[in-house]
Amino acid sequence: ITEEERKDAEVFYLNWIVKNTERSQRADKHPRWTALVQLHGEPEEGAPSIDTGRLQSRLMTVEVYRLFEAPQNPVHRPEEVFQQTLQVLPNMPVKTLRLKLLKTFKAKPNTEMRVFMKLKRDSEDAGVWGEIDLSLTRQSDLVWWGVEHGSHLGVVLP
Repeated sequence: ITEEERKDAEVFYLNWIVKNTERSQRADKHPRWTALVQLHGEPEEGAPSIDTGRLQSRLMTVEVYRLFEAPQNPVHRPEEVFQQTLQVLPNMPVKTLRLKLLKTFKAKPNTEMRVFMKLKRDSEDAGVWGEIDLSLTRQSDLVWWGVEHGSHLGVVLP
């Protein structure tokens, strides 16, 4: 679970407590109340809750770049051209991402492509591209590959 997911869950829990528990009973009925309020602040009474049931609220944005050659080593930085921003679900299979990228680049379905993700170190751009293996027989999703909101994907097409 990422730090952002943990924070969202804790804030959601605080809002749920505010909605469903009387003020005088919050600390008694919910042992983590005091610690979470100190960490995130007390939510306002009647604050609107986030509708996590809708897909729209779970979408993340990734930036897609066209790479004119595959990265060879950490020092080598291929030329990149910004193509488009995509909205994807974290649990989207890599196979579906491939199809979405083919559509973005107006390529035929049987086009061979390689997909790379720009790696980060301590939330900073490390300048290194890591390859996402599209040939895995096992179905893996974007979270499994470490793709998160704001990630940069590079695509190499023939």
